[in-house]
Amino acid sequence: MVLIHLLINNKDLLIQISEWLLKENLAVSVEVDYTREHFIIENDKVVKETVHKLSFISKASEFSSIHKALEARCGDALKEIYSVPVVYQNWNPN
Repeated sequence: MVLIHLLINNKDLLIQISEWLLKENLAVSVEVDYTREHFIIENDKVVKETVHKLSFISKASEFSSIHKALEARCGDALKEIYSVPVVYQNWNPN
């Protein structure tokens, strides 16, 4: 299992992705954090942009297909995607 994080600059797209992940059983739950500041280097200058963060746990074997599907759906709105391994999880849906 991996924890996947996305940074997206389109709030409407973020909601669509959340619903898609859940309906396709690619995530059991999705966590959304609206309006984060994201700093990057562009042309040797630090640039600040506002993004929204989406996080979810999925199977590690699904990462590549999720990544490709998100690139196709999001285009330039997808600013960053990465995953970290989940070593332990105690999840209670109730």
